[in-house]
Parts: sequence; structure tokens; C-alpha cells
Amino acid sequence: MQNDLAATVAELRAENERLKLEVESAKCALGWHPDSEQSIADEISELRSIARRAPESVSSLQEQLDAARADSVSAFYLVALVREALGDDGKRMQDEFVEFCKALKAERDALRTQLAEARAAIEVLRDACQAVVDYVGGSCAFPDAVGQCRDALAAKMRKDGV
Repeated sequence: MQNDLAATVAELRAENERLKLEVESAKCALGWHPDSEQSIADEISELRSIARRAPESVSSLQEQLDAARADSVSAFYLVALVREALGDDGKRMQDEFVEFCKALKAERDALRTQLAEARAAIEVLRDACQAVVDYVGGSCAFPDAVGQCRDALAAKMRKDGV
């Protein structure tokens, strides 16, 4: 029995040595250094710290995503309101809509120019009517007609906010 026990101990010692050689071989294959254990422990600690902070990061990112979605919805709503205000039927693509807006602005600028020219012409007519009235001196029916014309122009200008 003692021989069996000694044989078993010898086998276990041989197995232990074989396993030590196998571990050393694996360490060499992995490029293990004695300092590696501490750096691995540090990395594990850092990974655990990151894992603990992850829910906060996810929550923050979710809030940012929700805010961005709300901004996007607001922007789409604003574009829809602008399209409606400008008489766009919503079928124009973005580039076409921008060109449509540019054309509306150009038309508005042209109308403003025409309005300024018309106001200037009205002023010239008003001054001409006044000059005729002043020249004639109110001694005949013509100045009354010119005066009525002047008064009508003035009333029209007040109505139009000129």
C-alpha cells in the first residue's frame, strides 16, 4: 500500500511539473512579464469603473437624443408653417423650395421698387397740380378740378398709407 501511495505521489509530482512547464510555455506565448499581473488587475479595475459609470452615460446620451429629436420635430414644424405661409403645396423638394423662396423675394423686391416709383410719380403729380392751382390763382373752374384731383390723390395716399 505504501508503494501504491509513493507511486501516486510520484505521479502527482510529475503531473505538477508538467503543468508548471505548460503554464510557463503559455506565459511565454502570451508575452507575460512579472509586472503583467498588476497591469491586468489595473485594467480590470478600470473596466469595472467604466461599467459602473455606463448607466449615467447612457442616460445622458438618451437625454441628448431626446432633445435632438424634439429639435428636429420643431424644425420640421417650422418648415411646414413657412411652406404654408408662402403658399407652397409641400410637393417641392428642398432645393426647389429654396428656389421658390428666392423667386418670391425677387418678386417682392420688384414690387417694392415699382411702389417706390409710383409714390415718386404721385408726388410729382401732386406738385404739378399745386403749381397749376398756384398759377391760375383760383379764378376759374380749372383750379377746382385740379384741387379735386389733388384732394382725391391725397385721400388715396392716406388710405394706402403713403
